[in-house]
Amino acid sequence: MRHISFDLLQKNQANQSIVSDIYSFKTALPSQIPEVTDKSVIITSGNSILADPYLFQNNSTKTPLVVIPSQQVFEFKFALDKSTKVKNVSIVIRNKQVLGLSTNRFNENSPSNDSTAVIELVPGTFTGRITSPTIPGNYEIFARIIDNAGNIIEQKIAELHVTEKFRVLDKQKNTPIEGAQVVLYYFNLRRNTYQLLPPAIFPIKNPTYTNKLGQMTEPLPQGKYLAKIRAIGYGQQDITFTIGQSANQVYPTVYLNEEPFSIITPVSYYWTTIIDVVNQSKVYILGLANSSRFFEFNAFFVIVILVLMTLLSLSSRLHIPLHSLVEYSIHRGKILTIQRKLGEKIKGRVFDENTSEVLSDADIYLIDATKNKILAHTKTNFQGDFIFIKIANQGYQIEVMKDGYEPMIFNESEMQAVELGGYLLSIKKNQFAPTFIAKIKLFLRKLLSLLFETLLIVSLVSEIALGYALGWEKVGIFLLFSFMNLSLWVIHMSHLRSEKNIF
Repeated sequence: MRHISFDLLQKNQANQSIVSDIYSFKTALPSQIPEVTDKSVIITSGNSILADPYLFQNNSTKTPLVVIPSQQVFEFKFALDKSTKVKNVSIVIRNKQVLGLSTNRFNENSPSNDSTAVIELVPGTFTGRITSPTIPGNYEIFARIIDNAGNIIEQKIAELHVTEKFRVLDKQKNTPIEGAQVVLYYFNLRRNTYQLLPPAIFPIKNPTYTNKLGQMTEPLPQGKYLAKIRAIGYGQQDITFTIGQSANQVYPTVYLNEEPFSIITPVSYYWTTIIDVVNQSKVYILGLANSSRFFEFNAFFVIVILVLMTLLSLSSRLHIPLHSLVEYSIHRGKILTIQRKLGEKIKGRVFDENTSEVLSDADIYLIDATKNKILAHTKTNFQGDFIFIKIANQGYQIEVMKDGYEPMIFNESEMQAVELGGYLLSIKKNQFAPTFIAKIKLFLRKLLSLLFETLLIVSLVSEIALGYALGWEKVGIFLLFSFMNLSLWVIHMSHLRSEKNIF
């Protein structure tokens, strides 16, 4: 380390010399500056390898050339010798044509500015991310290294050739074509032919589709490619291009010619789109096949569906809306506690208003007149009779429903009682035949009602099996719902057995 002092001289407007104060500073200690290890640079983007030591092992230069579209995030990794002496490492991109200046324009949200820091996850190996410049051109990537002695060195680690993105334009209008399909093929050196770029192996969507600017954003590693481009209303265009070391080995701009409308074009386009969606879905599902979290999510989804279906089935079986099931069960619990004591019985018979024929299998609802909530439900027997036991001193209404008849609500004060203390309730047929949609809804409701026991058993078995596999805390809430369904069903069945519908 040395102390250096100097005088700063300048001249005024009268051409007289002026001597400033004396400035002094200390030089850095002499040391062996760490350097980037030869052929240790690896550059990737979107899981595609753009540069690695094997690509340049027969190249005389120490720095690889990377071809990349503008505004593309890429990752890099390199090794340093004498890394124990390193204090700080960063990466800088500079325009090759402008000496000492960084001219790249960066997005504020991108992982970069004029320089970007790197991290050392493994001793001596540094990694980081940066965004390629907006303006196409030739750039250089430097590693800026500061050692513990204060020495600063910038070492070039790669040449960067920034190009325009792969673009698809209308030839006549020179405007971008959005949604153009691009199918990529790579040149197989062994077979001397082009083969489809497999997305299951290569980390690029194939086919891919252009964005609103007509661009394909996926970066490609160096190699020779064939692209087949098609878009609705345009003729198909095939083009070969190479990504490599030469200045002309860049991403192409493809111009499509408009064609007269043909039904074959959109059918072919959308058919290949469907095939693409199916293939991408297969790849995605295969990637999730060994994921325990994916299995748990599917198990959770299946259990939720089973529980909801069981609840709906119970609601259809009891003919009670979902929002009234809990209140119905509470009321039935109260009825069971006072049933052997003084309980007020509500009896009745339902018949056709016009023919006076008794109506069996009609749904009868006991409704709290104050809260307008369903308290109980039953069906008429083959003689058209029904019976309820209700809590005394509680106002109520009775609603009668039967397929093919208009639903009727009877207030307690309006019902006609007979000597035995029952009520005679008449309903009339619906004048309008049920619509096709109403018939479908009725069929589905009856089918769902018949499946209640099956759904309940399947739900319980699934929940118990998943409880052993995933842990009881993850299925406990679903077991609670299933046992609630079972309890409601038991309460309803005990109600039907205890109330002999005798008029």
